[in-house]
Amino acid sequence: MSQVIATARPAAPALWRPGRGLTTVLLLAALSCSYALLAPRFLGMGNVSNILRNASLIAIVATGQMFVIAVGGLDLSIAAVIALSSVVAAMAMVELMPIFVGHEAVVVLVGGAVSLGVGALVGLFNALLITRLKLVPLVATLATWTLLAAFASWLTQGTPIYGLPTLLTHDIARSRPLGLPLQVHIYAACLVVTIFFWYLTPFGRHLRSIGSSPLSAKAAGVRTDLTELSAYTICSMLAGLCGFLLTAQVGSGDPSLGQSFLMDSIAGAILGGTVLKGGRARPELIFLGALLLVIVTNGLNLVGMDSRLLTVAVGFILFGAAYLSGRTDRDLA
Repeated sequence: MSQVIATARPAAPALWRPGRGLTTVLLLAALSCSYALLAPRFLGMGNVSNILRNASLIAIVATGQMFVIAVGGLDLSIAAVIALSSVVAAMAMVELMPIFVGHEAVVVLVGGAVSLGVGALVGLFNALLITRLKLVPLVATLATWTLLAAFASWLTQGTPIYGLPTLLTHDIARSRPLGLPLQVHIYAACLVVTIFFWYLTPFGRHLRSIGSSPLSAKAAGVRTDLTELSAYTICSMLAGLCGFLLTAQVGSGDPSLGQSFLMDSIAGAILGGTVLKGGRARPELIFLGALLLVIVTNGLNLVGMDSRLLTVAVGFILFGAAYLSGRTDRDLA
């Protein structure tokens, strides 16, 4: 029994170990120097700000994906959650603006709450499909993705929803506390909370133990269904948060938002040290993975590469991420 308990409650990993993080940092430095030489605009303040903003958005959803991967799952519905949360929040804000004239802050707060609520409901739905109906996570979340994408398109008839509060689309979207885009600060807050729960709480130990050995975790008394439900709910709520931030950024509720975030969230999580088989993750490195994805595509775009080839570049990054995940799993086995 002691062996089972030891397996189900692994010790918290160190916050920093050289290896994956150092490799990513060196690769980022090499790419940045190369792009700076080929396209001087790469180091311009506007471009650097865009890189940090986009990397923060990817890192937010990749952090949510990390929770799901950690328990041995994968959430394919992230992109549709982003789109639906954007559309529903925009519809709510447009309806509330005539009621709360002169109180845009209230409208924006409700819109944010709606986005998070949509995410929470979708995450709960996914978790119930997986834990109660025993559907395979890939199948369950793929079905959810299809349903949500169709629903978001039906709600808007494929047309973006405009007329949102200027407090959201101008003041908040363009705000730069301490000289950095607001999205960076929001991600930093998410990171602090994630690190605390992942390394320092029973919830984090339960996530790691389920991913390592679900049967051993259950034998040790871990409430596996509740933990998985929490993981999927957190994942979808972070996708909803990303949807709200994107709504502010583009100035509309758009059913086409988030299409690239599924692959980016998986690649960002894996490049940041998350092992696809579950049980191991490095939340503090996820931003580096997201930054690598953004810098690669941003730099290639600045040097004039055909936009159709950017997807090819992301594909190679995914291959590399999968290889790193497999190698990490073999090294730690």
